[in-house]
Amino acid sequence: IMDGDILKGAKQNRVSNTSIYMAPNKKYLIPVSCVEQGRWRYDSDIFSPSDEIVNKQMRFSKNQDIYKKREDFKRSKHSANQSRVWENVSSYMDACDILSATDSYSDIHIRKRKDFNKMIDKLELNEGANGLAYFIHGKLCGIEIFNRNDVYKDYFQKILQAIAMEADLKTKNKKKDWSLIHEDADSIIAITISDFNNNSAAIDTCNGACLGKEYRLQTGNEMYYNLSYNEKTVHQSVIVFEKNDTLKRNLRKEGKRFNPEPGLFDN
Repeated sequence: IMDGDILKGAKQNRVSNTSIYMAPNKKYLIPVSCVEQGRWRYDSDIFSPSDEIVNKQMRFSKNQDIYKKREDFKRSKHSANQSRVWENVSSYMDACDILSATDSYSDIHIRKRKDFNKMIDKLELNEGANGLAYFIHGKLCGIEIFNRNDVYKDYFQKILQAIAMEADLKTKNKKKDWSLIHEDADSIIAITISDFNNNSAAIDTCNGACLGKEYRLQTGNEMYYNLSYNEKTVHQSVIVFEKNDTLKRNLRKEGKRFNPEPGLFDN
């Protein structure tokens, strides 16, 4: 289960607070937050997987909540600020001009899916790849890396849908021309990853929600995440915020800059 995965059903749709690695034929309690504030009744007896993951702002804020509790080793370690999750849902629904009877984040994807599909229908999966980095208006916005290309293949369309939502909102607010050549993109990615690899200290290390170890680092611009099992990566991500993003301004106001432990991020 990837950080940001939406699970549908039961009394409310939920979102996974972190990436989760589980053994087969086992039962686990997993950390989730509600993304459907207006429903408290069963529409099914169980939760089921969806084809949606939440936007990067919600993922960033959930990881920020967990990172702030880096001295906490209790089960509550992976809890997120539910009020802030609901605020993120509401702000994205307003920005997308979506009304929902149950304030469900999934209604954004349901109503806007055709628009999002038009934006991503020419993007093809590289069968040999196990991750991607994406740019919007020439600026790096995120990196996702998985341990296997079949897992990446399962998440490819989900990730693209979330990227399309982000690009759709940015395009509404920003019409400036931009260009980006392949070499510059490679350089930006390498610099972003080196900010993690070439420093030491202040990485939050904790047990995974089920199996494995988690590593998090928050800087003024990025949220780094790594889930590993037996010292092998399962999922890595970098969520990058621009200067005019509210979350990033708040982080800079706190005056916090954290340096990472080397060697955890793949280049």
